[in-house]
Amino acid sequence: MFSARLRAARKSLGLNQKDLAKKIGVKPTTYSNWETDVALPRAEELKKLSNVLGVSIDYLLGVTDDPRGKIDVSDIALILEKEENLFWKNKKLSPDLVEEVKDFIEFVLKRKDQE
Repeated sequence: MFSARLRAARKSLGLNQKDLAKKIGVKPTTYSNWETDVALPRAEELKKLSNVLGVSIDYLLGVTDDPRGKIDVSDIALILEKEENLFWKNKKLSPDLVEEVKDFIEFVLKRKDQE
């Protein structure tokens, strides 16, 4: 499953094996081995593949069929609770907008609990 998803993700971006290998810093033969099930990438290489291809590691490994990966709303809420979180700083959101986002997540969590 990994090799098929890897190949499909690469082709969807219009990249050949050599170009993708260069983007993630491996030899073309190394990359080719991944697509032919001869070998698997190491964790750091898997992270690079995920970033370059725009799909989650969970998707590449067949854990989920959603290319964006599994996202649990409660996990997001925990991440957003941290005021030092870089998400807020990088997006330069106003404190009022941050509170609105947190309120919305709380609403979604309550709704999820009622299901």
